[in-house]
Amino acid sequence: MNNQKQKDLGIFYTPKIIVDFIFQMLLVMKNKEDKETKRWQSRKPQHYPSVIDPACGEGIFLKTAVTSGFTGYHPRQKTPYIFGTDLDGQVVKSWEKISILHDLFKNNKKKMLDHFHEQDGLLELPEKVFTYKRGGLREFDTVVGNPPYGGSKTQTDQQREQIKRIANIGKTGGTLDYVCGWLIKTAQYMDQTTLIGYVTTNSITQGEQVGQLWPILLEKYHLTINFAHRQFKWESESRGKAHVIVIVLGLSKNYKNNLQNFYFFTTIN
Repeated sequence: MNNQKQKDLGIFYTPKIIVDFIFQMLLVMKNKEDKETKRWQSRKPQHYPSVIDPACGEGIFLKTAVTSGFTGYHPRQKTPYIFGTDLDGQVVKSWEKISILHDLFKNNKKKMLDHFHEQDGLLELPEKVFTYKRGGLREFDTVVGNPPYGGSKTQTDQQREQIKRIANIGKTGGTLDYVCGWLIKTAQYMDQTTLIGYVTTNSITQGEQVGQLWPILLEKYHLTINFAHRQFKWESESRGKAHVIVIVLGLSKNYKNNLQNFYFFTTIN
C-alpha cells in the first residue's frame, strides 16, 4: 500500500508486542470468568470464544487469537473461531497469499471467505448462518483490533457524516475523531459478555473528545474499563515510518459476576 493511501485510510500496522499484550490480558479476563462462572467450560466446543477484528488488515490480531490459545478450532469443522473485515482491497487480495489462508484455514478458501469480508467495518456484515457458531456474523464474544485513525479535521466529509450518524449526538458529533466511531459502533453491538481489546490514538483521552465519547461509552452503553496502558509512541512498521501516540484499552459491559478488576500498565514487556 502506498503511503498516501495508508494515510487516507488512517492505517497504522500494529507491532506484535502490543497484540501479545492485549491477548495476555484478555486471557486473564477469560480465565477469571471461567473460574467464577464456568462459562467457557460449559461451551461446546470448550473454551473457544468467537473473535472479530473489524479492521483486520493482514490479520495479526486474529492469528494471535489462535496462537495464544485464546480461541481455537471447531473439532469437526476444523474451522477457527476468527472473523475479519477490511476495506483495503490490496490487503484483502493478500489474504490468500499469507498465513490466514494457508495456516489458519488449511487452504480452504471457501471457509476463509465465509469468515473474512472486504467491507467497511463500521457497516453491518451480511446475514450468515453457521452450524458451529451462534449469532452468525452479527454476534461475537470478543472484538479486537487497531481501528483506523483520523482526527476530526482530517476526515473526509463521508467519514465525518458517518461518525455523526453513529454517535447520534447532534452537530457536535462532527468533531469526534474517526476512531471514536469504532468504539461506539462496537458498544452498540455488545452484549453483557462481550470483551473488547483495542489500540487507539491517545486523543480519545484528551480535550473535547473526552466529554463527547466517554459519556456514550460509560453511561449510555454501560461499558467498564478492565485494563489500560498509558500512552506511548510507536513507529509504524510500514515503509513510510509514520509515528503515532496510542493507548491500549480493554473494555466490557457491566458484569454481574464481579469481573470489574482494573489493571493499569505503564510498560509492555
